[in-house]
Amino acid sequence: MKNRLESVKPELAALHEIVWPATAVLLAALLSLAGLGSLGAASPAQAEVLNRIVLRVNDRIATLQDYEVRRSQLVGELLQQGLSRDEQMQQMEQLGERVFSDLYEELMLLSRADQLDIRITDRQLDTVIDQMREQMGIPDRQAFRTAVEQSGLGFEEFKQQWRSQLRMREVITREVEMPIQEELKEEDLRRFYRNNPEQFRTPEKHKLREVVVLDDSELSEAERDRLARAIAEELRAGRTLDEVVPSHAEAGVTSDIIDLGWVQQSELSPELRGVVEAAAPGTVTDPVPARGGLHVCVVEDFEESTLQSFDQVADEIRRIERRRLRDERVPAYMEELEQLSYIRIDPPPGAQKFRQYRGSMTEELPELPEETETPASTGDGELSAKAEAAIRDTDEAFKEVTVEVPVGPAPEDEAAAEAGEGDEGSGGDEADEGDEAPPEEAPPGS
Repeated sequence: MKNRLESVKPELAALHEIVWPATAVLLAALLSLAGLGSLGAASPAQAEVLNRIVLRVNDRIATLQDYEVRRSQLVGELLQQGLSRDEQMQQMEQLGERVFSDLYEELMLLSRADQLDIRITDRQLDTVIDQMREQMGIPDRQAFRTAVEQSGLGFEEFKQQWRSQLRMREVITREVEMPIQEELKEEDLRRFYRNNPEQFRTPEKHKLREVVVLDDSELSEAERDRLARAIAEELRAGRTLDEVVPSHAEAGVTSDIIDLGWVQQSELSPELRGVVEAAAPGTVTDPVPARGGLHVCVVEDFEESTLQSFDQVADEIRRIERRRLRDERVPAYMEELEQLSYIRIDPPPGAQKFRQYRGSMTEELPELPEETETPASTGDGELSAKAEAAIRDTDEAFKEVTVEVPVGPAPEDEAAAEAGEGDEGSGGDEADEGDEAPPEEAPPGS
């Protein structure tokens, strides 16, 4: 087992070269990998092998190097998950298929994005990056940029990779979600509302403030109990927390006043939940042993559970149903796209059974800002004529694929191979081909 783990160490050295995050959590894992070093320069012979094309979808390709670097990143993420060695090795046995499956679906979606002339504006990209930054608790854009660059990845490269992620997501939005949006009628939404009323019920809430007689104070257990009861009695006699607490807090025997605000029962600890649930507004609870000490709560207000009206939740229901239908229809859409694409497959060892992992990449595509649920603009606020035509008639747009992309060996393979570069599968936005075309052609959908 140890020898097998040692064998993957050289792969970790390539982690800083490329990042394909699908969520902010993935970026956090990336940033923790900073300082692992880099691969040495490849010899000409090694470069020739790494530039071998392992996958082509229409005019986009992925090379062996694209595959290996992506696989290296996944190894690094796997080693950070705290799994046992047996679990790690089980996951590693599946890495090849998972990586190749993602590359396969990405190339199909990016090729389709090219055909639809999908572009992501800088404003849309900045919105998504800001959302990611806020979720990670990074205060400003400069700090976020610094964090990315400290991982060894250029910020512009990072943005380009996320632009690609959003382009793929926009393909799904246009060709799967937008037709669903037109299908959903108000009667469908009302039926969902009638069948799932509890999903739209607001839970009861209490407005709470409290003080805690601290377990780690110098008081004995009996003294803490007497103090907590004395505080509760003073509050019931009409004094306020602001009058009672400060002197005890200064002495280090209680916390400061804790303003919990409006809280649901599910947000309270089990010890406090039952006591607060039965309390009316104005109630001072008996001392409750919970985390940190004895809690004395003041229930300032209460709101009953209510059922939201249909008008209040119609947009939410529409989103729920749209996502459900999207998840149901994406596999069929990807199969159709596959059948109408020119595909050549030459998977490396360990990736031949990649089809059993199909669909994992599309599930992880980031959500777009609301404005991008409509067709993306060309940058100046206007749709290109090509994009408008593709949206008006998706079937015709699909037919263009079979006309424009030749079946059989492509004559440009040899010339493109001399360039020795990968396509967007390795982070770029243009598809450049490598040294050597795959020796076999796989029919669409194989």
